[in-house]
Amino acid sequence: TPKGGQNLDTRAINKICSMVGKNLTNNPNLVLLRLHGLRISLEAYRALAGGFAETNSLKHLSINNCRLGEAGFQILLGPLEKAFSLSVIDLSNNNLGSRVGDMIGKLISAHSQRRDLKLWEQGLRDSNTKNHCRGGLFDVNLSNNRLGESGVYGITKFLYQDTWIKSIDLRSNNISEAGIKELASLMSSNKYILKLDIRFNPGVSFELYLEMVTNLRRNISKLRNELEFAQVEQDVIEEELQ
Repeated sequence: TPKGGQNLDTRAINKICSMVGKNLTNNPNLVLLRLHGLRISLEAYRALAGGFAETNSLKHLSINNCRLGEAGFQILLGPLEKAFSLSVIDLSNNNLGSRVGDMIGKLISAHSQRRDLKLWEQGLRDSNTKNHCRGGLFDVNLSNNRLGESGVYGITKFLYQDTWIKSIDLRSNNISEAGIKELASLMSSNKYILKLDIRFNPGVSFELYLEMVTNLRRNISKLRNELEFAQVEQDVIEEELQ
């Protein structure tokens, strides 16, 4: 968990990222990677990207306050689309602008399509069997960036039909009222997102916030009912096998 990049020069950070990239490729036990407060160059992001493309173990990735920006994320996007073991990604405090919204949407879509395909290949049509498709994004933290309204549209267009993403953090992204209304529209349609944090955006109103909370509660209740039904079904199967 490298931190305190203010005391490291570019050459040292490049070396660290190169070592991390190789570890991601070769170490099956590396499940968590946190990079915080490092001035990571594009060269160093390229070194990390090679590891992301090959990892089969990484589950949680945090790149916080590392000046990632659009150029850095563009380097990481393709490899992260192939990192199907990844469940949680935290890119908060990285000066990510509106054009990154569409990239995030494509990342979410790549992981969702892979799991949908896996379901189809296994013939698992029942939604209660989704736990067989482990791996793939479900939690995305984009707080404290500057996605704005355009960035929101870039993300939501991939989420209307998505059934996998459970949590999105969009706090402090300078999202206007139009952007918040788009998120409210998404939540009226999407029955699978369980957490959507929109606090500290200028477009948030009490009415829109209440509307989204109501829909989030609906989704949580739906999930609870499905889990209870699945447990009853499992109990019945176990009784029949005895």
